[in-house]
Amino acid sequence: LLDKSREVEKIVMTRPLAACGPGMGHLPGDIKAKTDPFTKPVMDALKYFLPPLKLQTYIDNETIKFEPLETMRGENFHNSFVIMDEMQNCSYMQFKMFATRIGENTKYIVSGDLRQSDLDTWRFNNSEDIQRRFIDNLVGAPGVGYCELGINDIVRSGIAREIIMRLP
Repeated sequence: LLDKSREVEKIVMTRPLAACGPGMGHLPGDIKAKTDPFTKPVMDALKYFLPPLKLQTYIDNETIKFEPLETMRGENFHNSFVIMDEMQNCSYMQFKMFATRIGENTKYIVSGDLRQSDLDTWRFNNSEDIQRRFIDNLVGAPGVGYCELGINDIVRSGIAREIIMRLP
């Protein structure tokens, strides 16, 4: 995707910086140090698919970059492939802001599991609200699709599938 066809100029990954405990402010360091714990799962996935030197080159020249959802206001993504992970942890207004950053020749992938948000103080059914509004208003528009994955689509491990099937 990046080396041969140059269909996109960069891959941008984002997710809400939603902590399971205290907020980011308690973490030491600059913004990068504060966001590193949230980017770790994404970076681990990239390390699985790309050789370390190639990954580091892509990161250094910002061909692949992590952009926290909370810092995207005012961004425009052109010639990009943008992936939002953990959408269930964002509010409807955050999702709308994210959705309106899309520029020319850009594709978005949004993933989330509506059953996996522990942010009861944020939720008031945010992810269900996002999903309902998305389906009701956007699916069917040119260039917009929707895919719902189920238990049989879990590839992490058999035990992860069992846990999800057995826990409410």
